[in-house]
Order: sequence, then C-alpha cells, then structure tokens
Amino acid sequence: MSFRYHREAEAELDEALAFYAVRDVSLPGALLRELAAGEQAIAERPRAWRRIGGAFRVLWLRRFP
Repeated sequence: MSFRYHREAEAELDEALAFYAVRDVSLPGALLRELAAGEQAIAERPRAWRRIGGAFRVLWLRRFP
C-alpha cells in the first residue's frame, strides 16, 4: 500500500517537527515513529479509518495532538 499525504497534512507535519525539535531533540523522531506505526495500522486495516476528501483517510496520533 502506498501513502500520500494531503498537502495541508504535510505542512502541518513540517510545523510539528520544527515545534517539537525546539522542545526536545528526541521528539521529532518519536513523532515520525508514531506516524510510521499509524501508517502500518492503516495498511493492515485500511477500511477501519474514516475517509475524507475521497481517497484520504484520517488517523489521529495519541501522543502528538
């Protein structure tokens, strides 16, 4: 399964990585690992996630609001 991110989600991720990097250098990596785990969850059960905008699915991260 391939993943594409909505352009607004990509921009939000870039902002979040910069935000967390200022607070603690380990947080951006933790965010990316949680995102990768979310991608894996979607890949395993793609229909379990709410669809928005046609082909996009929504996954809310627990640790990183």
